[in-house]
Amino acid sequence: MDELLFFGEDAFSLAPAQERELAKALDIDYSMGTTDQTGFSALRKESLDSTLKIVEANENSPAFWKAVKKGKATSAVEEFSILNELGDASSYSSGDLPEEYDEDLKRDFEQVKLVGAVGKVPYFAQANEVINGDLVAQVTRFKTIAMLRKLDALSLFGDATLMPTDPNGIIAQAIKRMKFPTQNVIDKQGKRLKLEDFNNAGKIIADNYGNSMNLKIWMGNDAYKNYVDELISSKTYFLNGGPVDNVYVQARNLRIGSGGGNIETDVFMRHRGETYLGAAYPKLNKAKTAFASMSDRAPNELSAGTCSVSVDALVGSLLPAATYDYAIVPVNKYGAQKAFELTSVVVAADKKCTFTISDNGSPDGREAAKFDIYRKLSSATSKESYKYLTRLMAAATSKIDDGSYVPGTTTVLAIDWDFDQVLRVDQLGTMSRLPLATISDAVRWLQKIYFTPKVFNGSKIVVFNNVGAIANA
Repeated sequence: MDELLFFGEDAFSLAPAQERELAKALDIDYSMGTTDQTGFSALRKESLDSTLKIVEANENSPAFWKAVKKGKATSAVEEFSILNELGDASSYSSGDLPEEYDEDLKRDFEQVKLVGAVGKVPYFAQANEVINGDLVAQVTRFKTIAMLRKLDALSLFGDATLMPTDPNGIIAQAIKRMKFPTQNVIDKQGKRLKLEDFNNAGKIIADNYGNSMNLKIWMGNDAYKNYVDELISSKTYFLNGGPVDNVYVQARNLRIGSGGGNIETDVFMRHRGETYLGAAYPKLNKAKTAFASMSDRAPNELSAGTCSVSVDALVGSLLPAATYDYAIVPVNKYGAQKAFELTSVVVAADKKCTFTISDNGSPDGREAAKFDIYRKLSSATSKESYKYLTRLMAAATSKIDDGSYVPGTTTVLAIDWDFDQVLRVDQLGTMSRLPLATISDAVRWLQKIYFTPKVFNGSKIVVFNNVGAIANA
C-alpha cells in the first residue's frame, strides 16, 4: 500500500506489518490458517461461496431466490436509473432538426442490507467424531439453508419502513415505482385467481411496453391450489359422449389473450405473517393456551395504557359488520413480544377500527419498530383462530383496520421476467464466515451476506392483493 491515505489534510502511510493486518481484516480468503488465529491479529474471513452454490442447488424451498438473476453490488448504497417514459421521435424537414423530447429518467437508490446467522458447536461435540462427523460443516450448511430462506422472503416482502434493518423487497419497490398503482395493484378481496386475471395482467404489462408473453406468475401453494379449483369448478367435461369424473389439469403454462408464461410456486409466498417456522397466529406456548415471546430482547409487552382501539365512521368501509378480537404484537429487530388482546370490538357497517399504539417503555435500542396485527371473530374462542391481518409502522400517524386487508389471504405477483429492465438482486461480495470469540466452551462463527433487490420498472409488475379461497361468481 504505497499510496497515502488522506483524512482531511493529514496524510499517513502504513508499516508493512500493519498493512498485512489491514489486508487480513478486509479480504476474503477460501482457507483458514493457524497463523490467522493467533494473538490479537485480525481474523481472516472465509468465503462460503462453494457452500452457498451447493445448498442452492439442493434446496428447493427458496424458489424465487434461485430463479432471480444475481448481479454484483459495488457499494453500500446502490444508485441506478429508472426510465419512467421514453422520449418521442418526430418527422422533420431536410436541413432542420427534429423536435427534442427528453426521456423521463429518474435516479433512485436502494441500501444494501445484511442477513446473517450465528453458528455454534460445543467443543465436546466437535472433538467427539463418533457423534456425527464434522458438526461445524453440518451446522454451516444448516445456517446457509436458513439464510437462503430469509433471503427469499426478504427479497419479496422486505420493507425498510417497517423494519429498518430489512431491505425494500420486490413488492415494496414495485408499488413505489409504478406510474399507476391503481392499475397495477389489483385487490381480490379474498377471491381466487382466475384465467381472466392473468389476461388482465398481461394487458397491463403490455400497455407499459413490457413483454406480456414473458410472464412469471409467483404465488404460494395455497393460492395455486385455489386457482386450480377455480379453473375446474362449475365446468362439465365430456369424453366420447360421456361425463368425465376425474380431471387432470396442467395449469402452470399460460397462453391466454394478451398474456403468456409460467406459474411458479414459492412456499414463502403464503399467508401474510406466516413463516416457515410458525403459523398465521401469534406465537403460543406449547399447550396453545397463552401467548409467548419470541426473544428475550423483544420490546416490552403492550398494556391498556399503550394499546387501545376505537370504532369510527368510514363511508364505504370494506370491514364486514361483526364482533372482533384483535391481538397486537410489538416487534423489533430481535423478535416479537407476547401479543396483547383487544376483545369484543363491535363493528357495524361503514365503520373502521382505529388503533392507538405506542411502545411500552422498552429499553433503549429495543423499542418496537412495528406492530403485527391479528384478528379473529369473537365467537372463535381458540387463540389459534387468530389470522394475520397486517403490520403497522410504529411511527405511522394512522393505524386502522378498514377491511383493506383480508385475513388468511396472500399476495401474488405477475412479472415481466426481464433482469435488465425490470428487476434483479445484487450481492456485495460473497457469503462469508467470520470466527467469533469462544463463549461457554463452544466454537462460534458468523455467517453473513450483503444484498439488495432492485426494481427498475414497477409498471411491468402486477400485484394481486388479498388472494384467497372464495370462488368467483
